[in-house]
Amino acid sequence: MSMKSKLKYAFLLFSLLGIMACDKNDPVAEISIDRSDFTFGAAAGTHTIKVNGVTTVEVTPDVDRNNTWYTKEIKSNVITVNVTANLTSTKRKASFTISSGKSKSVPFSITQDGYVFDVSPGNTVLNFERQGGSESIEITNTAKVTYSVDIPEKDKEWLSHSISGSSLTLKAKENNMLSNRSSIVRLILGEREKVIELTITQKKAIFEVSNANIELDWKAGSKNTIKITNTTEIAYSVKIPETDKEWLSCNKEGNLLTFTAKKANDSMPLSSRTSTVNLTLGEDEKVISVTITQAINLEGNYILSYDNNYPDYKTEVIIGEDGNEVVLPVTYPYRRKVTLQASETNGTYVIKENLPEKVGSLVFTYKNDSLGIVLGQKVGEITRKSILGESIVDLKVLVTDTKEKGPSILPEDIESYNAPLTYENGVINFTFGVIPYRAWEGGPTYLFDAVSIYGGGALHTLKNIRLIRDTGEEIEEITEPESEGEGEGGGFTPYGNLGEQ
Repeated sequence: MSMKSKLKYAFLLFSLLGIMACDKNDPVAEISIDRSDFTFGAAAGTHTIKVNGVTTVEVTPDVDRNNTWYTKEIKSNVITVNVTANLTSTKRKASFTISSGKSKSVPFSITQDGYVFDVSPGNTVLNFERQGGSESIEITNTAKVTYSVDIPEKDKEWLSHSISGSSLTLKAKENNMLSNRSSIVRLILGEREKVIELTITQKKAIFEVSNANIELDWKAGSKNTIKITNTTEIAYSVKIPETDKEWLSCNKEGNLLTFTAKKANDSMPLSSRTSTVNLTLGEDEKVISVTITQAINLEGNYILSYDNNYPDYKTEVIIGEDGNEVVLPVTYPYRRKVTLQASETNGTYVIKENLPEKVGSLVFTYKNDSLGIVLGQKVGEITRKSILGESIVDLKVLVTDTKEKGPSILPEDIESYNAPLTYENGVINFTFGVIPYRAWEGGPTYLFDAVSIYGGGALHTLKNIRLIRDTGEEIEEITEPESEGEGEGGGFTPYGNLGEQ
């Protein structure tokens, strides 16, 4: 070996020994990181970890579960961790060890929250009015993954949506149909990781009338107007039966429909006349039947008969059905000719003459084929005398139960004392009977069988009242005698407990 080669190997040997001596004497670097754990939200994200004290590092998972929800990248001493969106409702976690050569390794972990995909409380049901409009709800989507809105094909004609930030807006068009409509709208997160169902309802359009049963009095020109509510965009037609056009017509003006009797029902028919008018929306989408009834002509001469305990107010004792004694007023039959006239108010009539003493008029109503004496009406007045002087007292019509000697009262829920329309040998006849009445549950039951003409006491108690059409035959009229006086000791002595209640 030449001298030159020997010198070369000697130099390499000394260099190697020098390096080994340096490794034994140099200290080991200490690894540190700013924080040992990091939590991600449910959305996809990135976090960077800088390792202090070394220039190169290695990262090893504590448990290799072949996780695919995160990735890591290492450049020198910088670790970058990426996570995908967590589309489960539970948290997930991964732990790692960071090392570099002979340096002491340090632990590091990442945690990711489970997602929340929901709507604001109470907003899973949206109700639209018929007019339509828009309704917005807030969507919580912590995973920040795009969700889709699935509206059934059959409902896309009237229902649509738009998304702006966290707000979902549903829009409904005006509903012109005569039925409510609804839809189930689905909010779908990702690949159906979660589905939220929204129930959408909308009110129907309306086609209706304010009154489907109309009454006209017997006079020509009698009118009655009803209101038509039609929130559809469809026109309606009015059809009057051909057989009724002779006496009935109608006029449309805006949302009002007025029916008019063109011809008077004045030929003294034995019953009222009726027509059924059909209001048809479009091509039979809906048909409303309105019943028009024109009353018979009740005006004319009648024979009014009744029993009255006037003028002496005597009583008699009889044995009732239960075997007990019953005190009843002694009544006398009266009969007279009167004239029933139509008053200015539709459906009302009045007798203005030939009535019991001090009674100047008596008003009746005619409804549903019944004639009723209006209760509470003022029919006259009397002068009452007492030790304090004279006073004017109104006479009013009340009802009473003569068998129970009940008080004369004016019930709040009874408007009139009624008699049904009947016929005897083709002649109009109204016979006033009995009205059962109980003021309150468990209270006494009255059988109102008479009306009293009352002014601090019953001046007249009219029972078995009948009003029969006058056919022109001669009759003997029986009228009450004139009273001898009024007030105390003057022939006005009501029986029983007749205080007005």
